[in-house]
Amino acid sequence: MQQHSNTSVPVFDGYIVPHAIVRSPIGGDFVVNQCRQMLEKDGIDAVPYYKIASKREVKEGEPPLWKERSNLPEVTTSFDDFMRKQVVEDFGKKL
Repeated sequence: MQQHSNTSVPVFDGYIVPHAIVRSPIGGDFVVNQCRQMLEKDGIDAVPYYKIASKREVKEGEPPLWKERSNLPEVTTSFDDFMRKQVVEDFGKKL
């Protein structure tokens, strides 16, 4: 599973202090999980791209109009979860 991380790079007098660089794997996944919770709270399903055959524009507040692809192969739960996470990550990037 891909894990996102945040990196802090200290700078002193315009120079990077390499021995003080800190990386935290928590930040990126925390943001994705917060976005996922926000979508779930609002009743929004993060449908993975591979399931969508076509979609139509709707007015704000209306339910989405989309058609599911036919003859989808069986996928594992982990793959479906991964693809749903990708949708949520893309949503978070647009915030």
